[in-house]
Amino acid sequence: MIAARRAPLACALGAAALYAGAVAALSPYRAVFSFDPDEGANAMKALLLERGDALYTQVWSDQPPLFTHLLGAWCGAVGWSADSGRLLVLLFAAALVFAVYDVARLQGGHGAALAACALLGASLYFPRLSVSLMIGLPAIALATLSLWALCHWLHGGRGAWLGAASVLMGCSLATKLFTTLLLPVLAAWLVWAPRRTAAPGTSWRAAALWLSGSAVTAAVLLLALVGPAQLHLLVTPHVAARQAPALERFGPLALVATGAAEWPLTLLALGSYALLLVRRQRIALVFPAWAVAATVSLLGHAPVWYHHQLLLSVPHCAAAGIGLAMLFRRAPAAAPPWLLPWLRAGAAALVVALPVVTARSDRLPAPVLLASGPERVLAAMREQREVTRVALAADAMYAFRAGYPVPPQFSQLSLKRVAIDPNLHREIDALFAERPPDQVVLPVGAADDPAGWMRQAMEGRYRLLVAAGGTEAYLRSDLWRAPADTATPGREERAP
Repeated sequence: MIAARRAPLACALGAAALYAGAVAALSPYRAVFSFDPDEGANAMKALLLERGDALYTQVWSDQPPLFTHLLGAWCGAVGWSADSGRLLVLLFAAALVFAVYDVARLQGGHGAALAACALLGASLYFPRLSVSLMIGLPAIALATLSLWALCHWLHGGRGAWLGAASVLMGCSLATKLFTTLLLPVLAAWLVWAPRRTAAPGTSWRAAALWLSGSAVTAAVLLLALVGPAQLHLLVTPHVAARQAPALERFGPLALVATGAAEWPLTLLALGSYALLLVRRQRIALVFPAWAVAATVSLLGHAPVWYHHQLLLSVPHCAAAGIGLAMLFRRAPAAAPPWLLPWLRAGAAALVVALPVVTARSDRLPAPVLLASGPERVLAAMREQREVTRVALAADAMYAFRAGYPVPPQFSQLSLKRVAIDPNLHREIDALFAERPPDQVVLPVGAADDPAGWMRQAMEGRYRLLVAAGGTEAYLRSDLWRAPADTATPGREERAP
C-alpha cells in the first residue's frame, strides 16, 4: 500500500529530475553573459546583502526580499557566480515541473501529467526563465506547489497539507507580490471544489485557514526581512510605474503579443478549458479560473513584461495536458463521435506546432553572449583589482561577474527605475561629486538616460580601460595604470 502511494510521487520527482538534468546538460546558459538586465540587479542585491548592506534602506529594491536572501545563502554555499544563481532558479523550475506533473496526474492520470510537462518544456517562456536569474519563476513555482498541496488535501489528505499550502503561498508572496492574484481564486476554488470525506462547512473553514495561514506567513517574512517602515517600498514603485509615460508602450497590448507568440499553446489551453467546463471537472477548473484572473489582472497592469506570460503558461500547460488525456481516451464522451477525429487531429497538430513556433519566435530579448565582448571587458576590469573597490555599471552584471560591488543605491538602473525616480539624475551627480566609483561600465543596450548622466559626470576624470562589443569600461584617472595587454585591439587611452 505504501509503495503504491509512493509510486506517483516517484514519477513526479523523476519528471522534475529529467527536466532539470536536460536543461543543465543541453542549455547554452553557461555561455550567456546575461539573459535580461534583471539578472544583474538580482545578483548584485544578494552580493550587497552578503557584504552587510541593508535592503531597502541602503540597497534600492522594489521587490520582496525572500529570493534575495535565498540567493545569498545559496551562493555562499556553492560559490558566487551567475551560473550558481541560475542553478538555484533551475531547481525552482524543477519543483514547478514536479507540482504540475502531480496535479495533472491527480486530475487526469499519468498521460495527462506527461503531456502537461512536455508542453511546459516546449513552451516559449518557461525553458528560458528556468535558467534566468529572475524572481518571477520562483514565485510561481512556490504558488504552484501551494496548489499541489491543496489538491492533495482535496483528495482526502490530512490537515498538514493545508498547513503546507499556506506556508508555500506565503513564501510565494514574499518572493514576488504578483501571485497575490491567486489568493481569491484558490480560496473560492477551495469552497466550491468537492472534497472527499468532507463534513458540512469544512470547505469554508479550509479556505479561511489557508488564506489566514498564507497571510500570516507572508507578514512574518516581510516584517522580519523588510521592516514595517519600508513595506511601502514594495508597492509605491509599482503604483508609480502605472502612471509613468515612458512605460506606456509596455501596456496591455504586450500581454496580447506574448500570448500570441506561443499561439499553439494558447489555442490548446482554450480548447481544454472548454472541455473541462463541459465535463464538469470541478477540481481541474482551477486552471481556467487561474488563467482568467491572471489575464484580467495583467490587462489592468503596466508595465507588462514577457516574464508575466508565465502566469498564463503554467495553467495553460496543466489544463492542456488534462484536456489531451481526456480527448485521446478510447471513450472520452467529450464530443459527438463524428467530431472527435477532427478534434484529435487539430490537437495533435497544435502539439507538433508548439516547439516549431517557439523555436522561431523573436519575442524574447536576445541574450548577451560572453564571447561577444563581455569576456574582454571583464578581463580588463579584473586586471585593476588592486586599485578597484567599487564599480558602477549601468548593467550590474558586469560588476558582479568582475567581483566588485556597486554603490548600493544603484544596484538597479532599469527602465522602470529611470521612469519612476525623478531624483536618479541628481543622485548620480552626487555620487561622482562625493564618492566617485573606481570603475564605470557603460554597456551596449543600457538605459540611455543613466548612461548619458554617467558620461557627463565622468567627464575629464576617467580614462577608457577597454571597449569591446559596444561596451566601454573606464577607470578613474588618478588610479590609472597601463593594462597588461595595452596592445590589444579595441583598447584606447582617452578621456570620455
